[in-house]
This record gives sequence, structure tokens and C-alpha cells, in this order.
Amino acid sequence: MRCGKKRRARILQLCVVHLFVLLPQTLAQSEEGSSQGSSASSRCSRPVIDEDRLQDHACTLFSKVCIDQGRFVMFSDEMRPGRTFWRDDVFDITQTADGPFYNVPGYLDNFKGTKKAYRKPHFRGNSSADFHDVLHPDFDDCSVPLVWWPWWPFNPGDFFLSSLAPFHAMLTSGVIDENVRYTPVMEGLTSPGYFQWYFDPITHFPVEKPDDLFRIAFIERKHKRRIVNFEELVASCNLWQLPEGTRYSRVECWAINLDDSEKYLENLSQLRSVDALVGMHGAGLINHNFMRPNTSFIEILPCLFGGEWHDYSFQVPSKKQNIIFAWKIQAYNPVHCHPSRLESHTYRPDLSTEEWVTGSLKRDQDLTVDLYQLGVMLGRIASMGGDRDEYQQKAWHDPDYLYGAQ
Repeated sequence: MRCGKKRRARILQLCVVHLFVLLPQTLAQSEEGSSQGSSASSRCSRPVIDEDRLQDHACTLFSKVCIDQGRFVMFSDEMRPGRTFWRDDVFDITQTADGPFYNVPGYLDNFKGTKKAYRKPHFRGNSSADFHDVLHPDFDDCSVPLVWWPWWPFNPGDFFLSSLAPFHAMLTSGVIDENVRYTPVMEGLTSPGYFQWYFDPITHFPVEKPDDLFRIAFIERKHKRRIVNFEELVASCNLWQLPEGTRYSRVECWAINLDDSEKYLENLSQLRSVDALVGMHGAGLINHNFMRPNTSFIEILPCLFGGEWHDYSFQVPSKKQNIIFAWKIQAYNPVHCHPSRLESHTYRPDLSTEEWVTGSLKRDQDLTVDLYQLGVMLGRIASMGGDRDEYQQKAWHDPDYLYGAQ
């Protein structure tokens, strides 16, 4: 069934529901793991969707679909070659004369060449030549993406009117609920920061592209408690291979400087889009409160300092509130710890006590972060996938799982 176009909203959207989205080498669940998948499905908050009213909002419903390399691989009989096959041109977004289009960012909208038509989506039946992770998918209805082609996405006003407003209407009228995953087609472009800001009131999840990006931000400190290998850390993170079996297909890592007051609001907007925040012990990590529910942050502590601070300030509230998940890496190896710059200063005699030295100079050490140990912790976060029940189980019954050491 083809998708109509809302005359006023100028939005063309495809609702793909009741499926588990798969991408190459990351989201596969084999038949051997199907019992695990069933367990996960029983714990998830399944979206509530009024299928009878979807057509009123220009949506088409599919089930048992994988998204692989931008193609929709259908596992239904109607798309399987042979006697059951009866449809080929499943969904054509190019049949409307005035859309949908996107604007190329970085240029004025009235420049020649900035208005681009979306590519026609490609559908096919599954095949024995598919990659191994698409050959035998284990479908469930925990991950329910609503895929759409946003009109003029890099103009905040047009995006608000053509995407957010119609989806808000669907939500308030009971057609969908807050557990669907909004998944815009972006033609390989990075989503603007206001996407997440706009959608926060109507969904529990990040606004995703169809490839399920795992986003990691590293807090950069310039003066004390610095990560010595910070640039290497961010570069290596962008090359990091996610563990198999997560719902993510690739990773994006960047630095964020929360001391920059001129960009503070911009940084808070970025925090709304991250899945994991990583930083040294300090007040910067209190900004985790601006992150979305079901996301995580890792506090890194220098040698001989901080275990009780993390437990009191972060771990106990996180365990009780179960909104944003706290993790910790404690440094023990002195090779990784470097003297604080404060040690070269002369202090008042009344401050030069053993307690002050332990509490301040040890706290303010610089640190070389162990890439392997950080990868282990980020892998656990990605594998957990924001599952509150699993985090609670670990926090109360297996707390060592939330702690790393280097």
C-alpha cells in the first residue's frame, strides 16, 4: 500500500512496526540466541499502535523487515520470489510531484542545487546470499522504528511543522505511544541537534537514523584532572568495533568542553543525543542530569582516590532512581597516573597536611586512560542497550559489573 501525503504538513512517512531492525554484523540474533531474545522482549515496553488508524496519518505498516545497507529486506511471503510473490513496488516516495525533498546544509536554501529529492527506497525479499546476520534474524517487537523522510530537515521551522507536529498529533490521539523510535532518513547527513530537543517530550528514545548510532561524548578538561591521551582516546573510539549482538551498528565519538560558557546551551543540547558520557571525576559529570533517561555515564577516578565519592554521589542515586546509569573506572596502576600540576605550587603551611595532600593532590592527578578497559565498559553499556531492568539487576546483585579497573 502506498503512502499518501499530508497536504498541509507536507510529510511523507513510512511506519515500520513490529520488527527488530538489523544491520550488518551488529544486530544479529541467531536461532541459538532466540531464547535470549524472547527474554529481552518480555522485559521491554512494547509500543502501543492503533493499526486501523495508521492510514489516516499517511503511514504504511510492515512486519518482519530488516534494514541492511539502506535497503529494506522483507521476510513476508508477498515479497519472497516464487508462487507467493505478488508485489514488487512496495513503497514509492517519488510519485508525488512536490516531495519529499531535503535541503543540503551549509548553504542558503535559495541557492541552486540545495533542494534535493530523496532516493526511492529499495525493497526486496530475503535471500540465501544475505550476510549471516540477516539470514536468520530473531524478530521481536521491542524495537519499533517509525521511519520517515523529513521535509526540509535542516530548517528548524519546517522540520517542526512537517515532522514534530504530525507525530505529536498521532501521539495525543492514541495512534502511537512514546515507545516508538523516531528514525528519520538523512541521506548520509548528520542530524541537527534540535531534532532531539524537539522530540524529547514525546519519546523515551533518541532520534535515530536507520543505522542505530551509538553516541559517546568525552568531557575535555584543560587544567587539572586531564586525560593525557585525550585526542588518541577520541580518535580510537571512532574506530572502535562494537560488540556483536547490540542494537547499534556503528559508533560516533566527540569531545565536549563543559567549561565553555559561550557554548553551554549548545553542549546541553548535545548531551541530549548521547548514549554514554565519559569524564574524569569532577563537577562536569553532574551534567549527566541533562541526558535522556536510560543512558549512561562513566566516571574515571585517579590512583588512590575517589571510590567513596562515586558511590555516594552517583552510584547510590543511580541505583535508587534508575533513570540514568552510573559506571566507574578506578585507576590503580601508578604508571597511568601523573602528578597534579598543583604539586609544583607552594601552599600555606596550614594546608600542607597529609589529609589535604591526599584529598586534593591525589584527586587532581592527570591520567592516561587504558583504551582496552574503557572499551570493555562501553561494550557493556552498548550491550545493555538502556535496559532498566538489567541495570537494576546488576546494580543490586552484581555491582562489580558496573566497575572497571586499570
